[in-house]
Amino acid sequence: MVRGGATHPAARRFAVEERLRERFRPLGALSPFATLDTFSPGARRLLARMERDAERLLHIVRLILALAMTAVYFFGFGLASVVPAALIGGGVTGAVLVWTLVWRHLGQHTASFRLRVALALIDTMIVARAFVMAQIPLPGSGSAGTGLLSPVDIQAMTPSMLVFLALSGAFRLDPRLAALTTILSFLLYTYLVTAFPTAPAPAIANAVVIWVAGALGANAARVLRTVALRASEEQVLERYVPEGLTQELARAGEVERGGREEDVSVLMADIRGFTGLSEQLTPAGAVALLNEYFTAVVAPLARESAVLDKYIGDGVLAFFEGPNHADRAVRAGRGMLDAVEAFNAGRSGERPIRIGVAIHAGGTLVGTIGAPSRREYTVVGDVVNVAARLEEWNKGLHSKLIVSEEVLARVTDTELTEGLEGPVSLDLHGRGARALARYLPADPV
Repeated sequence: MVRGGATHPAARRFAVEERLRERFRPLGALSPFATLDTFSPGARRLLARMERDAERLLHIVRLILALAMTAVYFFGFGLASVVPAALIGGGVTGAVLVWTLVWRHLGQHTASFRLRVALALIDTMIVARAFVMAQIPLPGSGSAGTGLLSPVDIQAMTPSMLVFLALSGAFRLDPRLAALTTILSFLLYTYLVTAFPTAPAPAIANAVVIWVAGALGANAARVLRTVALRASEEQVLERYVPEGLTQELARAGEVERGGREEDVSVLMADIRGFTGLSEQLTPAGAVALLNEYFTAVVAPLARESAVLDKYIGDGVLAFFEGPNHADRAVRAGRGMLDAVEAFNAGRSGERPIRIGVAIHAGGTLVGTIGAPSRREYTVVGDVVNVAARLEEWNKGLHSKLIVSEEVLARVTDTELTEGLEGPVSLDLHGRGARALARYLPADPV
């Protein structure tokens, strides 16, 4: 947009931001823009579970650390002999109760930013309680300046605890919380060297270590957050994108738009009489039945590394690439039949589902088709049409599996062909051609 011959300020900012994004893009997860993108509403929803799991892990570490420090204070430094047992027991019981309530909350809800800030402050209090104990007079001591912990004890233990506090921000997957824990650690150390004077050289060295640990933690939080988001996105995408496409994208970065010629085996499967079956169900019931059915029959395809091309109503189109693709296709087809039998066994009293499967092999085009904004990774060619026509012949042959001669010529495991009858010559309706195939008869109803 141009006003009075000048570019609109918003457009200028957008152009500058895009140039910066491109400049930092080679840094990948280290790019500041990659980190900023993880705070969008969609990214926060994807990361919510990982953030909660990270907090739960830190909560376990928090309990172990608190108990270990308590044991060191009261038994290592001999405070158990001067502090009443009832006070120790009450404090430990209260701390465990609070810990349990937070643990249950994290198990049932997402970890809000406010809760995570509160937990970071609790971590700070766990470290800072050493300062409080140094101010509490030792019972029976004649000197008001003698506390439960001596300055030597504080100076020996606290710096390492502050380094841990600064680094803990990295495991929260949030640079803001990492910055908060770093600032809190630095403030506590500033108080330490003020309240308990330390030689300049060790004080400066410890301060630098704490600051560097915090900076590393903040940067690690940025990277881990970006990596966790990418993992969440891939976990969601793999439910909708064929595995073959994700593997090729990971290998090449971009799928060749023109496609490539491959020798593949194509599998088509369809439910017999699903229209009549669905008429007895509500729309929601039909969808639920299909989802359960697909869950059962897709598993054998996944075991044989099939590319699940698409669902076509109640049908499935899949293809197999690579070594021994014909063996894997026939094995998957037989596995689908076994899966349907197991599925029916779990639906006692319900009308059993019967399916027909057909497998054909040949050279075809594998690649992406569609508009730039929405592409589909698929197989295109006559081999798909032949597989579809062969699948229709399951009704005429009263069979449940048809395998073309082109597939059988490529099969190396002869056990996969056991029980197949034929060959038979089949008229491929709509193509004016015939195909040789063998078939597996359907079980009597």
